[in-house]
Amino acid sequence: AGLTAPDNVICGAELFISLRANYYEASNPNGLGDTIGFAFSDADSGQQALGMDLIGVFQYPIGEQPTGSGFLPYIWGNTNNPQTATVTIDLAQFPHWQGNGKTVNLLPRLNAAGLLDLWVQDDTGVDYASLHLDYCAATRSEVGEFNYFDDTITDTNPATPSAGLSTYVTGTTTAPIVGVDAPEGVLAHTFTGLTNVCGGLLTMRLRPSGNPVNDTIKLGWFDVNGQPLAPAWSSQLSSQILGWPQTAVDPLEPPEYILTLDLANLHSSPNENGPFTDLTDTMNQYGYLDVIVGDHTSVDFIWLDVVHCCDFDSAIPDVGDAPDSSNNAGLPMLTYSNTVTATFPTVFIDPNSTLYGMYHNNFSAEAWLGTDISGENEADFLPDDDGIPNISAWDNVADRDGADDGVLLATIDLPTCGTTSFDFNVYKNPAGSVGTWYLNVWFDFNRDGDWDDLFTCLDDSNQTVTVYEWAVADHVIVPSGGLEKFTTPSFTAASEAGTQQWLRVTLSSIALPPNALNPTTELGDGRGPIEGFEFGETEDYLIDIPAVAGCGVGADGFVTGTVTDSDSGSPLANVNVAAFRQDNGGNWIPAGGVNTNSSGQYTLTLPADTIYHLYLTQPHGTHQPQFYNGTTIENAGGVYVSACSATSGLTHGMQAAPPPASDYFDFRVSSISHANVDNFWRVSTGGNFNIRLVGHHTES
Repeated sequence: AGLTAPDNVICGAELFISLRANYYEASNPNGLGDTIGFAFSDADSGQQALGMDLIGVFQYPIGEQPTGSGFLPYIWGNTNNPQTATVTIDLAQFPHWQGNGKTVNLLPRLNAAGLLDLWVQDDTGVDYASLHLDYCAATRSEVGEFNYFDDTITDTNPATPSAGLSTYVTGTTTAPIVGVDAPEGVLAHTFTGLTNVCGGLLTMRLRPSGNPVNDTIKLGWFDVNGQPLAPAWSSQLSSQILGWPQTAVDPLEPPEYILTLDLANLHSSPNENGPFTDLTDTMNQYGYLDVIVGDHTSVDFIWLDVVHCCDFDSAIPDVGDAPDSSNNAGLPMLTYSNTVTATFPTVFIDPNSTLYGMYHNNFSAEAWLGTDISGENEADFLPDDDGIPNISAWDNVADRDGADDGVLLATIDLPTCGTTSFDFNVYKNPAGSVGTWYLNVWFDFNRDGDWDDLFTCLDDSNQTVTVYEWAVADHVIVPSGGLEKFTTPSFTAASEAGTQQWLRVTLSSIALPPNALNPTTELGDGRGPIEGFEFGETEDYLIDIPAVAGCGVGADGFVTGTVTDSDSGSPLANVNVAAFRQDNGGNWIPAGGVNTNSSGQYTLTLPADTIYHLYLTQPHGTHQPQFYNGTTIENAGGVYVSACSATSGLTHGMQAAPPPASDYFDFRVSSISHANVDNFWRVSTGGNFNIRLVGHHTES
C-alpha cells in the first residue's frame, strides 16, 4: 500500500517473486493449476476499489499450460522433487491468460488505487516478493474539484471546450454542453499545451444519472469547424469500461467510479486486453486533446497527468549494461557461462558499494557512439527507453541496452598475444557545442570478471609484452558532425580461442578524472566519476573470440571437455581422447586424438560440420576403455562439430579397471579383530575376494 507519490506517477513497476512448488501427487499434480494474481481492492472494505474498470482482477498460470500460457517454461509442480524459481513480472506488460502475446498495462490501476493486492495459489510456497517502482515527474492539468459532485460549489477550474469542440458537440447531439458536477448534459473540455509527451494518465470521477446506458467517453482532435483531424478513440461506459447500470438508478445512491485511462495503452473492451491505441503521437502532433463525456453521466473532476519524454533537445542519460555484482538488488551476477563472478562497474549508484558506474547526463544532445542512444537513469531500474532495465541481477541477465551500435564488431580481431585495433562510429550533433571528445576502451582479457588487470604474455616473436585491460586511454577525437567512422590506436591484446570477453567503450567530453581511476593502480578500470560525465555514451559488449583465426569456409571446429574418475570425480591425466567418423561406406575411421592435461581437460581440433564418436583409453590401464555415452563405437553418443566454435562441457567419467587375473592381490587390512572377521573383503581395486585368515600378528 501507499504506492503513490505527490506530483509523480508510477511509470514503471517490476515484481520479483521467489517460488517453490511444494505439493505433488502423481494422480493430481495440484501445482499445475497454480496462478499468480493481482487485484486493486479498497484497503478497508476489501471491495473492488473505486475507479477500477471491469478488468479489475488479473491472474496468470505459474507453470506452462497446454494453451502455452505460463510464467515458467515447464510444467510447474509436475515432479516429485520440489522446484524453485524466481518469476519477474513487468506490471506494464502483464500477460493475458489466453496467451496470443496480448498484455495488459496495470500501471494506470496502480496509480489510481495506490495499492496492489497480490496472491499466489495454492500449492506454491513464496520465499519473498519484492516490488520495485519507478516514478516520473508529471505535470497535471485539472478540470473541476474533488467535491463529490456538489454543483452548488463554483469550481475554480471549469471545463473549457475549444470553439471547434463545441461545434462538434452541438452538431452531433441535442444534449447541452455542461460543466463539472452537472447531472445531465455533455461535458466537453480541451486540454492544451501538450508537447513532448511520452505518456499520460486521464483520471476522472464519474457518476451515472438518469439512463446512461449509451453514454460514452470520446478522446479526439477537432478543428475550428468541428471536423475531426484524426481518428478519435471512444468507448461505451456501460459495456466496455465501467459496466454502467443498464437501466436508470436510484439518484440518491448512485455508484461512483474514479476511472483512470492510460493514454498510451487504451483498450477497446475489457475482454480483449489490448493494448490497441496510443494517443501520444497525435497529442504531440496537434498539441491538445479534446475530451467528451455524456450525456447522462456526471463528472466531478478530470485530471490529466502528462509525463514528458526525452527528445533531441532534452536529457538522455546513459549507463552501461555489463553484469555487475554491486547492484541495487544486492545479488551476485555471473558471466562466461556462469563460471565467473562479474564485478564490472555498471550500476551508477549502489548502496552496497562505493564504486560508481559510468553515467552520462546528456542534458543536451551533443554526441554518442553509433547512430542511436537509449536513455536510462540507472542500469538495474526503470525507466528505460528500451522498456527493460539494462541488467537484472534477479535473473542474472545483462547486455540489454537496445542502442549499443557504435563498435564495428566485424573489425575486432584479438590475437592470442599481440597488437590490434578496431573501428567505431560516432554521431556528433552538427549544432553541438563540444568539439573535442575522449575515447576509453576496456577488455576483460584474462576473463576474471573485471577490467582492472595488467599482465605479461609472449607474442609471436617470443617477446614478453605487457597487456593492459585499459586498452585505450583518453584517446582524443574531433568529429566533424554527423555520423563518422574512426579507428582506435593500436593496443596490446590477449585472448583465448573459443571464449568470450566483456568489452566497454566510453565516449566522453572530458578525459577520465582522478576519481574515475582505481586508487590502488591509478589506472582506469571501467568505473566512472562520482558526478557522472556531462555528455557522451558508454556501450558494453560480450564479444565472441573465434576458435581459430581467419575463421571461414572450411574452418575447423573444436570439442572440449574433462575426463574424471567415475567414483571419486577426480580429474584423470594422460587419457587419450580419440575421435572417429564414418567414411562413405559407413565404416568408423580415426579422425584425430589428444591426451588430457593434468586437470583432465582436453581440446580436440576437428574438421567441422561432422558428427564424431569419442573413445577414451588410458595407457597405464587403471581405468577401463570406454566410448562417450555408449558401449560400442556404433551406439556411442554423437558429438557435432561446427566451424569456429567449441562443443564444450563434455564430461566423461571413466570406471576403474578390474584387477588383473592373478592368484595374488595387493591389499591392506588395518585394525582387525580375529574374533570378528567377515569372510569377504573388498579390495581397493574392485571385486569381492574370499580371504582366509591364517594368522594374526599383533605388531604389523
